[in-house]
Amino acid sequence: MPGERKEGYSMAGRSEDLSDGIVSGHNCRLGGETHIKIGIIRCEEYSAKCAGKNCFPAVAERRATFAGYADELQLVGFDTCGGCGRNSASKIVARANKLRDSGAEAIHFGNCLVNACPWADLYGTEVAEATGLPVVRGTH
Repeated sequence: MPGERKEGYSMAGRSEDLSDGIVSGHNCRLGGETHIKIGIIRCEEYSAKCAGKNCFPAVAERRATFAGYADELQLVGFDTCGGCGRNSASKIVARANKLRDSGAEAIHFGNCLVNACPWADLYGTEVAEATGLPVVRGTH
C-alpha cells in the first residue's frame, strides 16, 4: 500500500534507516522472506545503448546488490524511468507504481540511473514515498 514501509529491510545483515526509503550498497534483503519479487528501473537514455546486459546476469547470479536476497528471487519488471523528468518525478513514480502493482516488493535503480541522473536521489525518495517500497541504488 502506498505510504506503508516494508519492515525488516536490511543490507549485509544490518538494519538500515529507511526514513527516506532509499538504501545504498550491496547485499540487500527483506528480513526473513524466502521469496522476493523485485523491479528494476533504468535510465531511458541509456536504454538505447544497453539492454540490461549487466543487470540480468547480476540478478541471475545473485551478485552485487542482489547477493543477500532470499532463496527465490523473481524479477517482475524491467522498465525505464520514462525519460528525463528534469526534476519532476511523475514519470518514474508512475513506472514504479506499475512495478509495485505487478508484485514488486523492492525497486532497484539501475547503475545507469544512479550514476548518470542528477535527480536520482530525488527520484528515489519520491518513488519510496509513493510506492511504500524500499528503493535500492544499483544493480551490478
